[in-house]
Amino acid sequence: INNDEDIEFTIISGDLLNTPRPWNLDASHQILEDLEKPYFVVLGNNDFSMANSGIGISKTTFAQTFAEAQPNFSDNIWSKEFDDFLIIGVDNINPISGGVIYTKKMMLKLDSILSENINKQKIFVVHYPLTELNYFADGKIINNQIKLLEKLKYNNVSLIISGHYHYAELQTFGKLKHLIVPALVEFPHGYLKITLDNDNFEIKQCTVLNRYTQDESLKKTNDRVKQIMRLNSNSSYDFILDKLSGKRTFKK
Repeated sequence: INNDEDIEFTIISGDLLNTPRPWNLDASHQILEDLEKPYFVVLGNNDFSMANSGIGISKTTFAQTFAEAQPNFSDNIWSKEFDDFLIIGVDNINPISGGVIYTKKMMLKLDSILSENINKQKIFVVHYPLTELNYFADGKIINNQIKLLEKLKYNNVSLIISGHYHYAELQTFGKLKHLIVPALVEFPHGYLKITLDNDNFEIKQCTVLNRYTQDESLKKTNDRVKQIMRLNSNSSYDFILDKLSGKRTFKK
């Protein structure tokens, strides 16, 4: 990323950690500080410890550690303004249940940001996607997020970026695109390079491992693919692997 002159900044859509322990948080922060360009983050469900889970880190600790990567953070929302577009990051994870949450206070803050920047193109970043997990086709919109999706569609939001599922997918709702990003530390070991041109997006998948290490990772992925195939006997191994890797969606 540092060597790519075209990249202006990086967005990480949660799960910076695998286990929410203080030493992992410190290590993650130190690694990301090697980026020579700005980066922005949202909290993932693996980035904090819920009540009664034992030793770990809180949402507050995460927010303090990555304060510079979550500008203007309050009421679980941050925003970063550029010349012709705006990034809005949202922590949409319930600290008690671990499920999706959008409180009244959060929605009021979101409404305020959207209305104050009505003419700007917007990118919306969350960890939990707005659609269900579906390896065989595009996922359906999660019921309690239909109103949110409609709100984003009619307030000049052109791209939603989310994580959590650890595979690459792009869904379209009119002019609004919903991008689910892959993982760096498990197959397919890649990140997405997005080129923004008004309402048009070009998305290219970039891998971070060489052929040997990809093959080693693929061996560990076989069990996951076979487990998914058992859910749908009509799906082939290659079909599921292409879904996980993003080959059916993105340019290499």
